[in-house]
Amino acid sequence: MLRIGATASLAGLTGCAGLLGSDDGGDSTPAPTTQGQQSTDTATPIPETGTPSETATPGGPNPELAAATGDVLSEIRWFATSYSNTIVQYRAHIRKALDTAEHLSRQTGISEAQVERLSSVIGELTTYIDERLDPHFKEFSGEYATQGPDIIVRELNSRLSTIEQFANTGDVSRVDEELASLRTYLNGLENPDTVNTLFSDSPIHDPLLRYITGTDNSPGEFAAIVLYRNNKNQTDPNEYYIRYVQTRNNNWNPDPLPFGSEYERKAYYQDMQTIFSGVSTSSGRQDRAFVAAHTNNDAPARLISIQEFEDPPGAANALETIIEGPVDTDDEEELGSHTWQRVFYFSELNTLDPHSGYLIYESDSDSIVYNDQGEPVRSDDSVIGDPESYEFTRDIKGDVVYAYLIQAGSYLVAMAPSLTIWNERSSDSRNALEQTWLL
Repeated sequence: MLRIGATASLAGLTGCAGLLGSDDGGDSTPAPTTQGQQSTDTATPIPETGTPSETATPGGPNPELAAATGDVLSEIRWFATSYSNTIVQYRAHIRKALDTAEHLSRQTGISEAQVERLSSVIGELTTYIDERLDPHFKEFSGEYATQGPDIIVRELNSRLSTIEQFANTGDVSRVDEELASLRTYLNGLENPDTVNTLFSDSPIHDPLLRYITGTDNSPGEFAAIVLYRNNKNQTDPNEYYIRYVQTRNNNWNPDPLPFGSEYERKAYYQDMQTIFSGVSTSSGRQDRAFVAAHTNNDAPARLISIQEFEDPPGAANALETIIEGPVDTDDEEELGSHTWQRVFYFSELNTLDPHSGYLIYESDSDSIVYNDQGEPVRSDDSVIGDPESYEFTRDIKGDVVYAYLIQAGSYLVAMAPSLTIWNERSSDSRNALEQTWLL
């Protein structure tokens, strides 16, 4: 997070900066606040989901975009609310299988009942992997396509079959060898490094990356930051969830996210609320998430807001509330395969904001750059953290945010908020968005 003044130590971060900590409360009437205030971005609690789009209701406008948006939100939600416990249970199943194999290896012989016991325990582990892990970690290319959840299941079943074969022939020494080999394999699976490699959430890989990019092809130098707030437990230390999403073989190594504390995660999340304040409403909202799409370290990200409602009529009502409330509308614009509504609204932004693609400076900052009239200025195309190396063309006048908004089924999606009006943006301003499911 690039913050001015007291947090100047973060000024070197590229591609992950946020807005100053203020909280719009998640509703459609923006009001600037301070970081210390409590967020009221509440939502109706939703059940945990194991597969994409479980909570999405079919129908409504732009059904294909709705389905793709549901996949993105559902997967972000799973990582934020279910990942940690899923990994704990996965390792517990491995430990149970290890204990069973260890017990059998100490026996002088192995009975049919003992083999059935081992088969049952291994079956519990493979079923858990199939149902709880495979949907969220399946990869289709690269070296990890041969090390994913389905490969682990096949390997475990193969080893179990070999043990059963030699147990049936009474070959005790071979059974002992296979049990020892199984224990070694299980120990490897339980190793934290193996877990973090195959089932990583920092960063997250496929399939969430494929959902965000909308393609099975390698996205190259593309990455995203996803943000989610878990409202089901307000005392959860991981209430604010922020992670990178990128391909495993990405040559771009993004800077570490400076969100080690709950305070930093909360402030960053509130920054996102602020810039999307005009196109947000908590009335009837079931869930929400944010995505910041990046193309490389030196290019500013483009921001995306996802709000989920109970059904398409609920999303339509929310859209009407927003349009009749804090935002004004301009022309519609064809972007990708869909028609987006141009909207603009007031939101008080005193911030350094590479996310929206424009460097913006606080008036009391030592890093501020002035034009010939002594007014603070920003650059449309600048290297984050090194604005002095570029020409500055626009004064930082006003607090009107220009964005795009669309309803897709049960979802409202907003993207590309900026203080620069649509027709004055640089030709490559949508590069990052064009690598997402939206365009």
